[in-house]
Amino acid sequence: MGFKLSQMVVPITDLKTRSKEIVNKLKESGKPVLITQRGRGAAVMESVESYEKRQDYYEAIEGILAALRQAEKGDLHDHQEALKILESF
Repeated sequence: MGFKLSQMVVPITDLKTRSKEIVNKLKESGKPVLITQRGRGAAVMESVESYEKRQDYYEAIEGILAALRQAEKGDLHDHQEALKILESF
């Protein structure tokens, strides 16, 4: 992971008073912000674009893992059968 949460840390009181500025910096940098409360990490805030990209990535990984589990069970299709399945989409 090339990003460290410690690079952009914002106390929750700053978020309350400077939310617009913090959100603008978040959008510009494209990196998440660690929100702290009483000196400890409480939440992470990220742009909608970043969140959606991450969700798409996780869904793709879950699909690959499901396919690998099927293959381990021997639930496989030959080439012709796989083409027919793909063409049905």
